[in-house]
Amino acid sequence: MARILKAAIQHRGFAFVEMLQACPKALATQVQDRIAYGVLDQRKDIPHFYDRLIPRQGLETTCVEEVRRYDVSEYWKEMV
Repeated sequence: MARILKAAIQHRGFAFVEMLQACPKALATQVQDRIAYGVLDQRKDIPHFYDRLIPRQGLETTCVEEVRRYDVSEYWKEMV
């Protein structure tokens, strides 16, 4: 478990860690051979979030201010 947590912390992107706790009842404690564990997927071909912000350095506008509004009413008429 420590190896998985260490890998998640060191990963430069999004990391999701789910921990399962064995149930003390009946056969629920004997599931080790049926549950996948470890690092199941890790994408190294996608740039880190902060690296993708580099092109925004020096800009004074926010992302929300840069979003353009489009009039889609003519397309809506085609759908109705």
